[in-house]
Amino acid sequence: MAKKRTPMNKIKEVLRLKFDCGLSYRSIASCLNISLATVSELIARFKQSQIDWPLPEGCCDADLTQALYHSKQASREKVMPDFSHYVVELRRKGMTKMLLWQEYYEQYQEHAYAYTQFCEHFNRWLKAQKRSLRQLHIAGDKLFIDYCGPRLQVVNPECVVRSLKPIVMSQD
Repeated sequence: MAKKRTPMNKIKEVLRLKFDCGLSYRSIASCLNISLATVSELIARFKQSQIDWPLPEGCCDADLTQALYHSKQASREKVMPDFSHYVVELRRKGMTKMLLWQEYYEQYQEHAYAYTQFCEHFNRWLKAQKRSLRQLHIAGDKLFIDYCGPRLQVVNPECVVRSLKPIVMSQD
């Protein structure tokens, strides 16, 4: 559930009490009946914005909202990964979702999804793909082996030099 944004009149009152009256965060929170975390967040956002106190004469509510919440809105613009490419990459030996996510995160930084959301979107995308392949199998024509470990060593017994002497058992 999304957190409700603080009304503009309370935001202006928080800024007035902090910068004009010099009250502490705790005092502001109790005066306006809002949480201490909300007061702290609002003042931190205001300090990061390019607006000074007192507010300029031409500053309207929309300008203040844009200044306080612009970074939060910009971070919602995430770049969706190319999952069709990642499916091919996952077939390579030693490739994992974590490695793919790290490459994705290095490329897009703040516009990248976190690992959990990356996996969630990947699984949703994978479920939406059509997974049907019709093949006609004639009995005894082909051999299919489903093995996903390292390759097995195949040794030709005729090429191996026999260094062991046969064991001779004597009967006494």
